[in-house]
Amino acid sequence: MRQLIVKKLGQHCFEAKWQDAVMTMVGNVLATPLLPERQDLVLQAIGTDKRLNELEFCFPLAAVSAGSVREILHEQGFGELAASSLEFSVANGFLKGFIDLVFAHDGRFYLVDWKSNHLGSAPADYRHDRLQEVMLHERYTLQYLLYTVALHHYLAQRIAHYRYEDHFGGLFYIFLRGVSREHGPAYGIYHDRPEVRLVEQLGRVLVAV
Repeated sequence: MRQLIVKKLGQHCFEAKWQDAVMTMVGNVLATPLLPERQDLVLQAIGTDKRLNELEFCFPLAAVSAGSVREILHEQGFGELAASSLEFSVANGFLKGFIDLVFAHDGRFYLVDWKSNHLGSAPADYRHDRLQEVMLHERYTLQYLLYTVALHHYLAQRIAHYRYEDHFGGLFYIFLRGVSREHGPAYGIYHDRPEVRLVEQLGRVLVAV
């Protein structure tokens, strides 16, 4: 792994002195359980045949308005997000993007988004309540809802008898600077699994059929 890190640092014009820090960060991210109740759910246990890096999605976008999205968010308990200046023009065309990582574990699929935000130097700066604030302020919550809709449709097209409740395990926003094996998943890892009703409602207003 060190050779790969040295190569990548050089490609991005970072000095060699960062090798140890990056090694530690990568080691923590790979070895820290993603969920407190699932000590076996660690990224280093996910084989290359069980993951997709930079999964691209592209689907036809319906004529969607900010009002219709806000209404759904309010109904499904995301009122704070809906009220956070969610404004855009009526859009149509295609929605295209990339999900950093999708992996499978015990028959369920998960999505991961890497975040390098510097929230502070202490572990407490990456505790769950702080991450919730950042997720809302930076609109990451809206981002992961779009990612979930995209992955939901992707899986439905590829898995026989697909059911969201059975096959989708949730999402992780991993704040790289805050993850450590010492403190476990309580710091630096944000997890959610949106209700199927919310995902399906958003899908109906976003995806053109």
